[in-house]
Order: sequence, then C-alpha cells, then structure tokens
Amino acid sequence: MIDEKRFMSRKNIVILGEDNIIRKKFATKSAMGNELFYHTELQKAGLTVPRLLKQDEDELYYEYIDGMHYLNCLNAWEELFNQSKKPSLHIWVKLAEWLCCFYEKCPGMITGDPNLRNFILDDVGNCYGIDFEDYMRGDKYEDIAVLLSYIATYNPAMTEGKQIICHSLLDVFTDRLDITRDKLSMIWSRKLFELEERRNKR
Repeated sequence: MIDEKRFMSRKNIVILGEDNIIRKKFATKSAMGNELFYHTELQKAGLTVPRLLKQDEDELYYEYIDGMHYLNCLNAWEELFNQSKKPSLHIWVKLAEWLCCFYEKCPGMITGDPNLRNFILDDVGNCYGIDFEDYMRGDKYEDIAVLLSYIATYNPAMTEGKQIICHSLLDVFTDRLDITRDKLSMIWSRKLFELEERRNKR
C-alpha cells in the first residue's frame, strides 16, 4: 500500500490512490470523452497504454505504470552525459518507436501535446503513452516538430546532450515514417521560433 499522491496536471485532478490506481477527474465532459475515444483507438491499435479499469461520470480509473516519465528520463540522461558517462540512446529510440507505431497504426491522428510528461518508461524498458485528452487529427510533421522543440528547450536549453537526443529521434522518424528530414527540420526550426516567442511574452 502507498500513500495517496497527486500528480501535476494543468487541467485535471490526477491522483494515485492507496489502492495503486490512478484516478483522473476531468474539468469537462468533452475532455473526458476525447480521452476515452483516443485511449480506445490506441488500445485497439496495440499501443502500450495503461489499462482503463473503470469510469464514473467525470472520472477515469487507470492502472498505475511504475516507472519514470520522460522529462525525468531527460534530466537523468543529461546528468550522465555531462559526467562523460556516455549514456545509451536506447530509451529515446523506444520513445520514437512508440510514436512511429502510433502514426503508422492510427493514420491522421496526432498527440496534440507531445510533452515528455505524457510518456512513461516503465521498470522493464517499455514506453507508455498517457494523457489522451489533447489527441486529435492533424499533421505528424507538426506533432514531431513540437516534441523536438520541447526537448531542445527544456531548461537548460539547446545543450549538446539535448541536440544529440533530438538528432537521434530525427534519425528514427525519417527512417521509419514516410517523411523527409529537410521538411521536418524546417518545421522544427519554425516551432522553435514560435516557442521562444511565446515564452518571451510571458
């Protein structure tokens, strides 16, 4: 048994209860409906996502995935890199492969918010997608470019380690998907500029 723990969420209330179950209480019914729809689509497509255990009027109950979200993975990876320990890029390949499977098996769909807190690396090295309320139909180029921009600009921004990670992801995406590196790099540059502009206005 574990103590109840609340997770960071901009829109909803997300709690890990003493029963080791994630309870996600939604601010709106439309957000919950979107989450349910895309979770079902990803599960049918064979993507690794947490099992939905039950639902109430405004809450969903998920299994808890024991592991580390990818923002913590990024910080840990960079710490090793800065100590010249040459950490493996395998975990980043796993993230890229999960996204490639998603784009291939769910054509026309995107995550809508590919920030690193929406992916978990479990204790045996499997990548899980979580938090599906922002999923939508859209352009995978845009989705991937946003992910790369987030990774590159997490504080401290544009470090050597982050650039190595981004380029390793680019390699997987351009090898696996029907996309061109030049076009993706161009959109990534635009997204970096847009992200910097938004942050400067805060």
